[in-house]
Amino acid sequence: MRNSLESKHQKASIEWIGHNPKLSRFLIHIPNGGSRNKIEAFNLKLSGVRKGVPDLLLALPKNGYSGLWIELKAPKNSDVKPRLSKEQEEYLELLNSVG
Repeated sequence: MRNSLESKHQKASIEWIGHNPKLSRFLIHIPNGGSRNKIEAFNLKLSGVRKGVPDLLLALPKNGYSGLWIELKAPKNSDVKPRLSKEQEEYLELLNSVG
């Protein structure tokens, strides 16, 4: 299950941007995480789900950028700094490589 603090941060982000109707229409959640059974995971992969894709996309081009990808991280406990997975690091590198 996804880190509950991370989920709370994401919900707060969605609520916050909801105060700006122009922007909120362009903020999209990418539902890649979560636990799924093997058949569902297989079918989602065939449908285009990709490991490492950031949590949110602000799909609003601005200043030469095609949008803003947002990966949220929260610690599981106070002793551990949150880290990107290998797939997340690779996907963010791919996105950065194309601007």
